[in-house]
Amino acid sequence: MGFRDVIAHQYFDLEAEQVLLICRDALPGVLEAIHSLEQSIKEAR
Repeated sequence: MGFRDVIAHQYFDLEAEQVLLICRDALPGVLEAIHSLEQSIKEAR
């Protein structure tokens, strides 16, 4: 949520390289969590 607030409210102060690094480092974990949740939902059916 903190990153979202920075993007939404301080977008003129963002450094594109920092955004890229955050996405590169954080997205794999987020995607893994989404896939795990998706699998749990499928198994529960």
